[in-house]
Order: sequence, then structure tokens, then C-alpha cells
Amino acid sequence: MFLRKLWYWFRSYYPLDATWDRLFNDLMDKHKFELEGQFSARLGSVVVWTANEGYADMHPYEPEFNVRPFYTTYLRARKKIQEDLLQ
Repeated sequence: MFLRKLWYWFRSYYPLDATWDRLFNDLMDKHKFELEGQFSARLGSVVVWTANEGYADMHPYEPEFNVRPFYTTYLRARKKIQEDLLQ
């Protein structure tokens, strides 16, 4: 029961957003991730939160909006950030 409530809380605090999903995909097509801080990375003009994998990462940190991309975009971003930062 606790995990279900926690999952619903995360979904309400970081809802999926189609506009952010499109923008995030466009940014990934045009830019590479650059390490910005211990818990964030820059992608073009946006800083993305990279900590808290699975529930709070990949939301815009600067400027801050509590929205997340769709799952397929999320998976693409996780793969791309590994490739970009490990080169």
C-alpha cells in the first residue's frame, strides 16, 4: 500500500508532459549532454536534473518545471547521457 501511494505522489508531483517531451527530444537531436553539477547536466539551453533515477530525473531544472518526458524519451535520454558523458 505504501509503495502505491508513493508512486501516485511521484506521478502527481512530476507529471508526464507532451510539450516537454517534444522539446526534450529536439534538444537531444541538436545537442550533447554536458555535466553541469553533481546532480545535473546541460542540454542546450536547459539544465536537466539527473539524480533520483526513476522518479525525478530528466525534468527541467533550470528553468525549473516539475514535468517529465514520456517513458520512451526517458530511456533515450538515459542512454544518451551515458554516451555523451563517457566519451
